[in-house]
Amino acid sequence: MSRRIKKTPKKIKLLLLIGIIGIVAYSFRQEIDYWVKTISMRNNDPCNQTDYRIDSFQIHHLSASDLPYVTHQTAYSRNEQYDKDSIPLLTMNNKSIYHPVYISQYTLRLIDVFQTTKDRTVLKQIEIIAAKLISLSTCKYNARFFPYSINYQNHPNHFHYHEAPWYSGMAQGQVLSVFSRLYEITRRKQYLTFCHEIFRSLTLLKGKKYTPWVVCSDQNKYLWIEEYPSEKPCFTLNGMIFGIYGVYDYYRITENPQARRILQATLTTVKNNLYKYRNKNEASYYCQVDQMKIMDYHRIVVGQLYQLYKITKDPFFYRQGKIFEADTRGLPK
Repeated sequence: MSRRIKKTPKKIKLLLLIGIIGIVAYSFRQEIDYWVKTISMRNNDPCNQTDYRIDSFQIHHLSASDLPYVTHQTAYSRNEQYDKDSIPLLTMNNKSIYHPVYISQYTLRLIDVFQTTKDRTVLKQIEIIAAKLISLSTCKYNARFFPYSINYQNHPNHFHYHEAPWYSGMAQGQVLSVFSRLYEITRRKQYLTFCHEIFRSLTLLKGKKYTPWVVCSDQNKYLWIEEYPSEKPCFTLNGMIFGIYGVYDYYRITENPQARRILQATLTTVKNNLYKYRNKNEASYYCQVDQMKIMDYHRIVVGQLYQLYKITKDPFFYRQGKIFEADTRGLPK
């Protein structure tokens, strides 16, 4: 005998339907809220001013052990991909490329190893990499630029598409740190000449119609070192501060007055715009065009704020470092 299947009462069906509609509506509302906030954050400032604000900061010459990137390494593990001259390669879009930031960060670690060990074979490799960087570079307006050789879209939810060759303020800053420190070690004049040329790239304002450009002044006359230059920049925070490190390294070795001006102007920008990136009890925003919150980059910014405090002794940067650090304390990595 077959069992009779009981039908679900209409009232229960209705309640289930209401529940499903509620869940869908909530999810839809969350999505709408995301896009409303994202659109409101998107930068509509073309960053075309031709001058910029400068507040006064003390600039301290740090000891070698307190400089950015210094961790006192005694060896560096060879776990990257290299070309025949041991230049590190990065795979992007299934292509092995010379990536200026990747190469610079690798070289800064090698410089750290050399400063700790004084191993001349390490220095020789640093100089081989430096020569490769120069061979990859291009000069315009008496400034030296280090191109990306691959097309790149840095925001999946935004139309920041970069067609090769393109240039980055973060790359320019990190390469400037490499050559500034290499000049400190060797005192070879050619490295100082390269420093002057690289630094000049960080003086050519978008608003003055330079192409390429990696720095711009926004509608409030704040000076930005732009990691991803585009018609409407995204003002990526960690890339901006890495660019500042390069200007600082150059200023340390030259006492160049223009470098001091740009250093103070970019510090002014960070101090007056940092609030735009903070999320209470969450990771900070990666940039100013969408709601990307990436824990790894948040932790990088925390360390950068403490480093800016070391450079300036301005308590603002120390306090903000503590606040940003506390925002993610206890959260999963």
